[in-house]
Amino acid sequence: MANFASGEVQSIASDVERLQRKWIFQLGPFAQHTVEITKKYTLGKIITLLVDGEILVESTAAEIGCGCSEWQCTFTFFGERVMDFEVFKTNKDGSTLDETDHVKHRCRYMHECRVMLPNDWDLSSAKLLIDERQFTELPVKVPEREERTVAMDPVALHHTYGITTPYKVDHTAPDDLVAFTKKLMEKADVGKEVAGCIGVQWWQNCTGCSTAKDEVAIGSALANDEVVLH
Repeated sequence: MANFASGEVQSIASDVERLQRKWIFQLGPFAQHTVEITKKYTLGKIITLLVDGEILVESTAAEIGCGCSEWQCTFTFFGERVMDFEVFKTNKDGSTLDETDHVKHRCRYMHECRVMLPNDWDLSSAKLLIDERQFTELPVKVPEREERTVAMDPVALHHTYGITTPYKVDHTAPDDLVAFTKKLMEKADVGKEVAGCIGVQWWQNCTGCSTAKDEVAIGSALANDEVVLH
């Protein structure tokens, strides 16, 4: 995680021969590159520079503006690190919503490389500088290992790795005032429904009581009549 955030350049390996020199290094946690210079012919001063297996330059020192001095070539690596965050959306007032979305954080980087060859008869004398640091001064890449998932507070994440957690604003979501008013209306509607149910139940209970009393009264009256007539 720290290496991904910093994008540190690390050395991996180098190979030295009389007519060949190769450097292997890594930019950040994933981008591995190979820089190599060779001399195809013993006679002559033509030097071939390959980057990741493809020819970048093939010339003498004079042809690339080095004059009578040592053979040199400078080039630059450009790249982009991407972090994909899954975050909860917010409305325009900054209140958190229930929905989530993905936000990608992009960080561009560049590293300047310079190959120097003091003696075109002996390529073992060649040097590679990355951001003005010699290859031999770079930290050595450690063996890869499985890392556990990082779970921490956004403030701690920023202080530890310098990573700022992004946010996603849903401009179609209602603002705080509208959302608050809607909740109040929903609660009021629920209250009315509850009150209506209680009123209906109470009326039914009262109606049932009256009916029962009426039936009892009529029954008594009929009973009294039957007694009198008998």
